[in-house]
Amino acid sequence: MWLLPALLLGQFALCELSITFPNATDGNELVRIHDYYQPSPLVDSVANLGIHAVIDLLSSHPNVIISPLNIFSCLDILELGAAGATKEEIDNIVGHAKSDNTLGKILKTLHGTTHASAVFFNQELVPKAEFIQESYSKHQTEILNLDFSDGAQATSAINSWVFYKTNGTIQEILDQNVDANAKVVVVNALTFNGKWLHPFSPYVTETGRFDIDDQHFVNIPLMHLEAYLPVIRRTTYDAVGLPYQEENLVMYVILPNNQGLEELKKVLYSFSPTDLKGFTSSAIPQMASIVLPKFKLTARFSMKEALAKQGMNTSFNPELGNFTNFLENEADDVYISDIYHSVHFEVNEHETIASAASAAIFTKSRTFQFKVTRPFIFVIADKSGLLLFMGVVNKPE
Repeated sequence: MWLLPALLLGQFALCELSITFPNATDGNELVRIHDYYQPSPLVDSVANLGIHAVIDLLSSHPNVIISPLNIFSCLDILELGAAGATKEEIDNIVGHAKSDNTLGKILKTLHGTTHASAVFFNQELVPKAEFIQESYSKHQTEILNLDFSDGAQATSAINSWVFYKTNGTIQEILDQNVDANAKVVVVNALTFNGKWLHPFSPYVTETGRFDIDDQHFVNIPLMHLEAYLPVIRRTTYDAVGLPYQEENLVMYVILPNNQGLEELKKVLYSFSPTDLKGFTSSAIPQMASIVLPKFKLTARFSMKEALAKQGMNTSFNPELGNFTNFLENEADDVYISDIYHSVHFEVNEHETIASAASAAIFTKSRTFQFKVTRPFIFVIADKSGLLLFMGVVNKPE
């Protein structure tokens, strides 16, 4: 059995795919970027992937945080190794955005981010030359040999790669040894580092009440800020953009007008790529008074069910999975056991794990009050709507 798990973390987003044999014995700049990438279908593909995944995960998790762009990049590498019906299924998620080769261009242009990928092949296997060439062309993917028969040594090697590529930000991405049957591990890393354009003063951060629902609340640190910020008003929610010093990303905090998880889900279900791209054009810069939780989220999800609902079915089937374009010997038939996604995300007075900025022309208006003291949605995106992170916070930690 071949195994494909995937992990992503906040400052570090990792897609790890470990593949096993089916028969083995015993898972300004912002405007420039926006104008350049707006025509690409990739933005819509990443948004659709992220929105549907968050909706699916929210049914069984109180807090959800994912990196749609990193999951997309992971699937893009998988697609290069897939064939037949398996390739067609992945194409339905990422393939129609592949022809313009925009992904690599965007990853190079997103200031404040670092992208790296590697494929670890068991030393007994020979990767296809076409896969090596295409994966390097799109992702500058490193092709490395590894002995998976020693799970501890293989795990240490992968963790060391992660440590190096993230400049020590993540010391250990795998907390248990790689399966001895694993033959291929695909690792895709995305790092973020950015400071607020308008930092929150730590001197006014105070403990306050966050209402989880009508009957439950928690006391958490609440940050305060007054600044000219892009404000979006909708029938069912309000949103405020929080820019970063770097010149390509912004965090939008989305607060439903009515309290309750069901109301939040209604807002989430109504989202589309067009809505996210519309944040930039419809935002009205004005003086805003913001109250925002200081929080950390750490989560790990199996993406198998969510991706299967989006059409990736044969990938997870030992009889039907077809990833023969990974290997020279097509008899080495493989399938995906699971894809795991893990994210660590932190928001404090000075920075978040993503770097972003907004170059808006501000106009004077009365102060807009925006108190985020109940469940909310947030996204980190560039002006084209390209989603790097998307999450739902019901209970801040």
